[in-house]
Amino acid sequence: SWNAMAVKASRAGIPIYSHSHQIPWSFLLDSGPRDAKGYTRSSGIRVMDYFLKHTDAKWVKCEFDLFWAHVAQHQFRSYTNPDGATVEAVFDPAKQVASDPSRYVILHAKDGIQAPKTPEGYVICPFGYGDLDVARFVRESKADSSGAWWCSEQDNADGGDTDPQKALRDIANGYRGLSTLGQP
Repeated sequence: SWNAMAVKASRAGIPIYSHSHQIPWSFLLDSGPRDAKGYTRSSGIRVMDYFLKHTDAKWVKCEFDLFWAHVAQHQFRSYTNPDGATVEAVFDPAKQVASDPSRYVILHAKDGIQAPKTPEGYVICPFGYGDLDVARFVRESKADSSGAWWCSEQDNADGGDTDPQKALRDIANGYRGLSTLGQP
């Protein structure tokens, strides 16, 4: 369906963008014994890698979410292979983007504070104020030279009635974090 949407969008000269959180960095359940829900084991292929292999690179691009990619790194560290053995395969966000920078044209600048006891492993915070090694990501992903667009995004910016200025503070902090990219 993504390729079909891409064909329609291409008539207007517009690529389409897949924005994902952590689930597409999990492993396909594509082998091994089956149960009522389907296959129970994996070939080791990540869902997003399968998606990228089967979509048109000219038109289907990705918005890479730095925070959720690190959540995936925390959550999807291994898989069970067809023989039943556990295989360690820790996800590396920088290597993923470096593998094909032409597919990752928008980078969602989000940061997180380590919280290993939470299911996500991190708690979202304004970009540039957390524990993610953004400098390593930029350096090893080649994001600083790939022509990708950085955008600040804060999933939990809404302060509601109790803190209506929170969103404005978070965007200002995110902007300050973005302004430090590429600086020593």
